[in-house]
Amino acid sequence: MSVHRLSLAVLTLLAFSLVTTACADDPDENLEPAVLTISYPEQGGYVNKSRVRVSGTAENVDEVMVNGTKAEVVAGEFEANVNFEEGPQTVTVTARDAQESVDFTVDTIAPVIVLDSPARGVFVDGAQAGEVVFEGVATDEGTGLKVLALDGAAVSYDEAGDFSHVASLDEGYNEFELRAVDMAGNEATTLRGAIYGPLADPTSEIDSAAEILLSPAALETATEVIEGLLTPERVTGFVQSSLSDNGTISVDSVDFDALDATLTPNSPDSNYPDGYVGIEVLVTNFQLAGTATIGSDDYPITITIDETTITTEVVLKASEAGGLDVSFGQSELDLAEENLHFTFDGFSEQDLSESERDTLRTIAVNAAKAAFSDLLSDQIFDQLYDPGVLRRKVELLGRTLEFQLYIRAVRTNSEGIYLNASIAIVSDRYEEVPEAPGALNLPLGARSAPKVEGDILFTTHRSAINRILHGAWRSGLLTLELAGADFAGYDLPVELTASALAILLDDRIGSLDEQTTPAGLKLRPQLPPVASLGSTDAEGSDIGIELGELLVDLRLLPTEGEPIEIVTVALFVDITAQFEARDGKLALSLDAEARADIDQEHEIDLDDKKVEDLFANLIELTSEMLGDKMELTAAAELEWLTIDNPEAEIHGEQGDQLSIVADVNANADAVQ
Repeated sequence: MSVHRLSLAVLTLLAFSLVTTACADDPDENLEPAVLTISYPEQGGYVNKSRVRVSGTAENVDEVMVNGTKAEVVAGEFEANVNFEEGPQTVTVTARDAQESVDFTVDTIAPVIVLDSPARGVFVDGAQAGEVVFEGVATDEGTGLKVLALDGAAVSYDEAGDFSHVASLDEGYNEFELRAVDMAGNEATTLRGAIYGPLADPTSEIDSAAEILLSPAALETATEVIEGLLTPERVTGFVQSSLSDNGTISVDSVDFDALDATLTPNSPDSNYPDGYVGIEVLVTNFQLAGTATIGSDDYPITITIDETTITTEVVLKASEAGGLDVSFGQSELDLAEENLHFTFDGFSEQDLSESERDTLRTIAVNAAKAAFSDLLSDQIFDQLYDPGVLRRKVELLGRTLEFQLYIRAVRTNSEGIYLNASIAIVSDRYEEVPEAPGALNLPLGARSAPKVEGDILFTTHRSAINRILHGAWRSGLLTLELAGADFAGYDLPVELTASALAILLDDRIGSLDEQTTPAGLKLRPQLPPVASLGSTDAEGSDIGIELGELLVDLRLLPTEGEPIEIVTVALFVDITAQFEARDGKLALSLDAEARADIDQEHEIDLDDKKVEDLFANLIELTSEMLGDKMELTAAAELEWLTIDNPEAEIHGEQGDQLSIVADVNANADAVQ
């Protein structure tokens, strides 16, 4: 009996020990329960990324499990990156005996916009209603459409996503952005450009397209050139030729001191209703050495003029053909008797008879006039002005735009020489440029005088600029094929080869041809550039130009065979143009920013964002390169002058006038 009681006591103690031991091994026995909350994603929400940063709060625990991934709890909060498939998903967070779940939808695919209207490159005549219709379908196979908007204004659509929306047009260039957004926040956009306003025949003459004022300072530069051209050597040759028919005297040499020439613009009068310029040349120490032939005998002769002034008038007139007629009036020689000296076979003028002195005086006067009046009219002014200067060219990478200036009016007064000119585009339409119903020809607002001042002032207006830009587009000047060699000296964002594009855009590009195959760009603008002078910077020194619907083909260029098209992008480019002096000539520098819209993917479905970023960077560099390589030339150049310090000003009541002033410098060495 005592043994049985002892065994029972031992068993009781053993059981108690096991129970207390078990209780000591359970750490959660006395802990507060875990409290979990999922902050993101939200219940029933949408996520547009496949890798989701799940976040939330957790109480009374140091770590949680998020769909099997451990996450530490810091200051009561947790985060974990979790990958999910497309479509409905669940995220579950657990900690000890607590669990929290959220159902949501992953949608990483953007909506699709198929735009049937308008097409790219729309012109709407100002005589028609100023509107364009956007028609098409917008769909989203994931979470469905949330927003469809045109430039921020809601666009109605039916259950199938079909829409039709009328948009108003402003005169000039219009740009629209159609944007579709789904429930997950994915968005798709497409851009369209349109030109609206009065349209003119692109080949018709542009009236009063240019007004040119040559100030007295510019004329002073011309006198420097005249003084540089009237050298003793040139004068000797001309006088020898002029007096060659004279059987009495032959000229060996002519010499004189530095000349002092003056050009003075005069107000029109009844004799010269267009205007005229007075020319005065002061000559000192003029010496003519030659031989006089009397009978069969030759005698050395020297004629010396201490000082004389030769004056003549240059009459300027616009011809019926649009040229500049330059004619010269009779020249006059102001020569005092005491300033004229002769030597004849060793005899001075005092030793000669009156008839001999009269004969020599006539020879001296004729020689001086020939030297400083006839030479000016016959040769010098031909070099100062060549009608070919009115035939202008813009050349760019082998393409040319030609236009002709027609002088329609000439006036002179104390402020200088004023020319009014019209312009006509001479170049034909390039076959690859789309047909257009006409060139934008916006009406002009009230005029105002420019504030800028310089030696030469050139004033034009928005309509003329747009007509010339239309001509540049129509002539194919902007339809270009560019390869890597065209960008020599510029830092491209990517090497234009198949291998480089494969790394940057998609490795499948490398399989289209050899890795070393060069790539290139083909520019196909569907609309002409449009100037918007009123939208320039506050100082009014830059010109704003908008170029929409610039289709650019990215292509591989194999050594043999046709180009391999990769993708076509429509670019919408904002260009800032500045005038500058380059090698003594007026030139343009271009700066650009672009927005890209995928138009067509030919071989591979590419990442739109990568493509758009690449093209935006490329077009900015392309505009800089094209500005540097663009040359403004003429059938004949005024080589005797150089341009310096150009400055532009936009003015007019509607900001639709552009004036450019520049200093001109003499360059007599360039004239032969």
